[in-house]
Amino acid sequence: MFKGVNKVFKKGADKVKDASKATLTRVPTAITTPFRSEPKQTEEGTPSGDDPPPSYTTNIAPRPDSDNDESSYHESDDSYSGESFHSLGEKRPPESTDKEVPTLAEKEQDEKDRFWCCLLPIMIMLILLMVVLALVLHGNNTSVSQSILPSPPLQNNTSQKGSTSKEVLDPERYDALSIFLRKCSMTTDSALATEGTPQNDALVWLTDHDPAQLQIDDCDKSTDLLQRYTLAVLYFSTSGKEENDCDDDEKECDEYDDDDKLQQWNNADNWFSEENVCSWYGAACDDDANAIVELNLSYNNLRGSIPLELAMLSLLEILTLAGNGLTGAIPATLAKIEQLSFLALYANLLTGEIPKELFLHSSLTTLNAGNNKLTGPLPVDMNATKLEALNLDMNQVTGKIPKSIWSLPDLQTLHLQHNELSGSLPAMDTTDESSIKDLQLQYNRLSGNILPSLIPKMTKLELLYLSHNDFEGELFSTAWRALPNLREVYLSQNKLAGPIPAELTSPYLSQLKVLHLDNNFFTGSIPDTKTTKENDVRLALKEWYIFWNKLTGTLPSRTLWALQDSLEDFQFHHQDNITGVLPTIMGHLHQLRQLSGHDNHLTGSIPTQLGNLKQLHTVKLHNNYLQGEFPCSGTSLEEVWLDCGNNGTILDCDCCTACFPLSTA
Repeated sequence: MFKGVNKVFKKGADKVKDASKATLTRVPTAITTPFRSEPKQTEEGTPSGDDPPPSYTTNIAPRPDSDNDESSYHESDDSYSGESFHSLGEKRPPESTDKEVPTLAEKEQDEKDRFWCCLLPIMIMLILLMVVLALVLHGNNTSVSQSILPSPPLQNNTSQKGSTSKEVLDPERYDALSIFLRKCSMTTDSALATEGTPQNDALVWLTDHDPAQLQIDDCDKSTDLLQRYTLAVLYFSTSGKEENDCDDDEKECDEYDDDDKLQQWNNADNWFSEENVCSWYGAACDDDANAIVELNLSYNNLRGSIPLELAMLSLLEILTLAGNGLTGAIPATLAKIEQLSFLALYANLLTGEIPKELFLHSSLTTLNAGNNKLTGPLPVDMNATKLEALNLDMNQVTGKIPKSIWSLPDLQTLHLQHNELSGSLPAMDTTDESSIKDLQLQYNRLSGNILPSLIPKMTKLELLYLSHNDFEGELFSTAWRALPNLREVYLSQNKLAGPIPAELTSPYLSQLKVLHLDNNFFTGSIPDTKTTKENDVRLALKEWYIFWNKLTGTLPSRTLWALQDSLEDFQFHHQDNITGVLPTIMGHLHQLRQLSGHDNHLTGSIPTQLGNLKQLHTVKLHNNYLQGEFPCSGTSLEEVWLDCGNNGTILDCDCCTACFPLSTA
């Protein structure tokens, strides 16, 4: 830059010098003295005859007379100088006719050149002076702002990844917000200052891009600002936006761009707008405190981890983040939300152990973190006195079920199915009385007896799911009488043995609709209800599975009579020792849809009344010793499997979909 300035100065100086010189040596325009060449000399020094003698002609303009026009005498001073020159008797040296006389345009151009040569250095000096002044003023402002801050501000003018924040438009507000958040939030200094973290992204948004630009005040007076920061951290933690999603020179890489910033979520109405956070999608506020009390972002395509800053929503009561793609651990800081009563995190990809602090929360009523990848044991001590529902199904939880779980006074729903729990069910203290209505422990590795000291104390029990475990021993008959509200019992795929308690198909359990006892080692006969047609007892049982056991005897006619208005699915196949005929009452099971009694020793004919069952669509009675004709007319059968497959068959069936060879003894 400085070499260019020197050239300009040098060029201007040369032009000034040439102009001055031209002025001093200007030739008079009124005098012309043409110079002729010298004549050739002879050897004697006389002029040659061939050439004329030398002659000089001097044209001198006459002095102007008084009558003459002033315009006719153009440069009188020069003419006067010529006359004086000859009056002194000196010879005037001949002037060269090759040099041109400057015109008026050339004079004007010379004047312009001299003007710009003088002006250009002045302009350059003014520009340099303004630059220096700006630098001095900027240095003074920086030193003043730094002296006001109570602590060293975070560096914010570098773009090095992983070190400090990206460059911001308003460094003073950035520093002030940094100090405020370090004091009033749960964010660590490192997370707040490091570029690329959700916390730093939220800080930069509050600094430069938040249209609300809320004023910074004391912590207890800045609820709105803290809530905006918290939700911004949540978004940047769960937007699923990776650094390599686009090139650095693309507009889409700007996370604050209106068209791109919220593309990851299914719904983000009003998020990052000037509106109060109470109007942001998924948020609901208390009218009095203007604070968020509910946040529901379920099934909204959230990707990433749950930030610990959510605990800053101190008045939050309901938090629902279910059905997303959240990863990482459940923050233990959620237990610090004193008012939190409902926490739904199911159907995500969360890992790690469930924070034990949540099982000690005094306000929590529902904890649903099912269908994740959570591991580790359940905490031994549980004292969430208001907990009503605990759902941790479909995880990888290990260890034993703690005894303290029965002591939760308000617990009504306990879902621990599809885990890796082991050991026996803990006994319940004699002083305890459970409020559990829904107990689901299926698909684990639980073993031991279904304790008679446990079942009778669950007097409010409605759903009992214990299938696909390793329970063994007998089902104590008297224990079931204490469960009048029982509606569904799943005990299949265990190692249970002994007789089936008659109470399971008796008026004691008048509300029982589902009874699955299949795939065990039960023995004895199928319990027959102690009732007659006269007392007209009706049971509510719809599904009755007793297949794959070791039962013997005949089908229970009185029990079937009590089920004629309710039974829809009756499966007793693969017993090998069920004998006798199909009771005529089976033709009066008006709700029957599926009848499966194959692989037994049934004999006799098939009741024609089966043809009157309008709901019946599946009949599987093959591999028995039945004979006669199956009543196909009047039914809506889709599948009929019978022994009608060999040449010597004695069972006719026009509607069979599968015919098996006749069984032989």
